[in-house]
Amino acid sequence: MTSDLVTRQATHVSYPRATASALYWIERRPEEDGRDVLVRRTTDSAPTDVLPPDASARSLVHEYGSRPYVVGPDDVVYVTLLDDQRLYRVAADSTPLALTPEPPSPRAWRYVEPALTHDATGIICVRERHGTTRVDNDLVLVATDGRADPITLHGGHDFYATPVLSPDGSRLAWIAWDHPAMPWDATTLYEATLRGGALEDVRVVAGGPHESVQQPCYDAHGSLLFLSDRTGWWNLYRDDVHGSTPLAPRADEFADPPWTSQPSYVPQRDGSIAVTWSHGPWYHLGLLAPDGTLNEITTPWSTIASLDGDGDGTVVAVVASPTMAPALARVRLADGHSEIVRAPGASGIDPAYLPVPELIDVATRDGDVTHALYYPPTHPEFRVDGPAPLIVSGHVGPTSHCIVAVDYEIAYWTSRGMGFLRVDYRGSSGYGRRYRDRLRGQWGILDVNDCVDAARDAVRRGLADASALVIRGKSAGGFTALCAATFHHDFAGATSYYGVAELSTLARDTHKFEAHYLDGLVGEWPARQDLYDARSPAHHTDEMTTPLLLIQGTADPVVPVSQVETMAASLRARHVPFALVLLDGEGHGLRRPASVRRALESELSFYGQVIGFTPADDGATATVTLEGH
Repeated sequence: MTSDLVTRQATHVSYPRATASALYWIERRPEEDGRDVLVRRTTDSAPTDVLPPDASARSLVHEYGSRPYVVGPDDVVYVTLLDDQRLYRVAADSTPLALTPEPPSPRAWRYVEPALTHDATGIICVRERHGTTRVDNDLVLVATDGRADPITLHGGHDFYATPVLSPDGSRLAWIAWDHPAMPWDATTLYEATLRGGALEDVRVVAGGPHESVQQPCYDAHGSLLFLSDRTGWWNLYRDDVHGSTPLAPRADEFADPPWTSQPSYVPQRDGSIAVTWSHGPWYHLGLLAPDGTLNEITTPWSTIASLDGDGDGTVVAVVASPTMAPALARVRLADGHSEIVRAPGASGIDPAYLPVPELIDVATRDGDVTHALYYPPTHPEFRVDGPAPLIVSGHVGPTSHCIVAVDYEIAYWTSRGMGFLRVDYRGSSGYGRRYRDRLRGQWGILDVNDCVDAARDAVRRGLADASALVIRGKSAGGFTALCAATFHHDFAGATSYYGVAELSTLARDTHKFEAHYLDGLVGEWPARQDLYDARSPAHHTDEMTTPLLLIQGTADPVVPVSQVETMAASLRARHVPFALVLLDGEGHGLRRPASVRRALESELSFYGQVIGFTPADDGATATVTLEGH
């Protein structure tokens, strides 16, 4: 697997929406510098782009965004565009019409998760306004003709998400929460009557300081459904005269942490509900009958996410497997018949190069258990005899988890004779709230120990060469990698992609959505400055001997470039071997093919130096030179 193949396979799909006449989705295209393209496909035509060639459908609310569009009558689309973050009306073959005012500064007013009113005269969505000293979030009503300024429907909370309307348009439900909680910690579900452009009789449906509620949705009969983790697992509930009635209580997760809106269930007109659930990294699809019976639908996929449909007995979803990259599929619920609608990452790759992972339970040093996915070295013509070099990686998040889906970056390494170990350390989602909450106050300790213990376990199993262990990570995983390289001596090298190096700086400078995230993961700041200093790799480079590779985008709003600059200055002063790769214009995550190629090739060059091998000549051009080596 070459870096060029990785970038050419990086197109992926998200946010499908099925209407009576067409299917829509967002398609991120690396060949267009990572542009998010809104695509439409009707039953009798090939996919077509909805927006002009220079437009990208992407919201920056909460910085991570979420679903940026909704489809109205006659296939009129209402969508947030990346360049200015304004909401637009796009009719067939017409120029997008701006519906929201010009912001006072670029991208200062942002809109996401639009819901169309029953009469199609308005759009209810989450708005985020960036001022000079603060950021405000609220729910607003936007006129679909663009002739009036947005009307504020509800404000006063730090965050809002997922506004949904009842089938008759008379009621609105939404999620809200406040600092210091994250949406997987504590949220509140509200419902109100919508009358004359205003909300009346606002009531609390569910939620509280120790309950995470998400994904409100009305069924065809007007009943309000939602997901709650009040039992320790995100399960499905119906709001009725008895309060909240559980529909399928079980020790499984029917949702992922709501970093963005990814629906995991779709009510059907006959009263059944199409649902997805997981316990660990594997997902399942099923149909929940009105009597509470949950019947699993057999599929060939290990990942099933972002469900949508109009209740007619079919659903669309983003699906993947160990040998199939994320694709858009349509599934008939009655018999499980499925078809792939769009498979953007399916060309030119022999499945024999794609590793199939094994789930491993790892005993931790404190007598607990953590989980990991092991990907063996995989090549159709070569095999590794004996323990292999091993790359260990935590996931992004840190409140997230690993999934079982083709990852061409992993194949980049396993096709070269290296194993890859992805760790669902304690604090990961997918294993219930108790497992998820174990990271509270322990970030930089528990995640790091679990990654180190998983690496040592792989050595004991004969899967890895103890002298050729490296650790890498992106974002939160980058912080874990930096901590492992700072406070442990198991690894020959460590790579941090836009990882946190100095916690106090992050707490002070990061964006609003995560401004108090560290209060739960580390401790209240600045009251617990001692913990922030103790766990910040940039403050402990005098303890470090492990060579580092630092990869960072210069336009990252989540982990600012100052983080890597602080770390590099400290490493340089201590003469610790390191290399720094700055990628101009990249944000939190790499989108441009040239950036992805440079990062991967630099990483390969780095591992060759710290493990002791000469990378095969496959046309790679990027190399790194270690300072202080």
